[in-house]
Amino acid sequence: MAMKPGNLISRIASELTAKNKEQSRSTPTANSGAPAAARRVESVKQLQADAYDYFTVPGPTALLYSAERYAMVTLTLRTPGPVAVGTRANLTPVNSGKGVRLVTDEPFVIKLDQGTRLYVVSGAVSRVSVVIDLIPATSDIGLERQVVALLTELNSNIKAMRSTR
Repeated sequence: MAMKPGNLISRIASELTAKNKEQSRSTPTANSGAPAAARRVESVKQLQADAYDYFTVPGPTALLYSAERYAMVTLTLRTPGPVAVGTRANLTPVNSGKGVRLVTDEPFVIKLDQGTRLYVVSGAVSRVSVVIDLIPATSDIGLERQVVALLTELNSNIKAMRSTR
């Protein structure tokens, strides 16, 4: 049995907001705040990549990146090292094997869990290119799958309504 588009859209909206208690609490009424779609766009913007060059200095282990969310970090040593990276707070000395030694112009990719810190140690001033791609949490992925399923159902209902005309 085909649902009316208005009812299906209401069902989609209620299921989406019910999935996340925080989102359902913050869903604005007609008279308050930004629309929910604008907030969703803001959350998508938070997944955009960040890229920069980091200049190492010889000395003790330094914090390179602290993952507030799940992230895929790509490091490329641009000038001769030695440079080592790892999740241990103490990687010294550089050639100790406590971290992964970067090779010039060869990208090194590491997936960081939420709350993990990435450290760097160097024996010389070196330039490291850092590219950070944030990975959506599994709850975001599940929500996106539900949206796709509901939109697919909406599309089939619209086709069914057109065929009955």
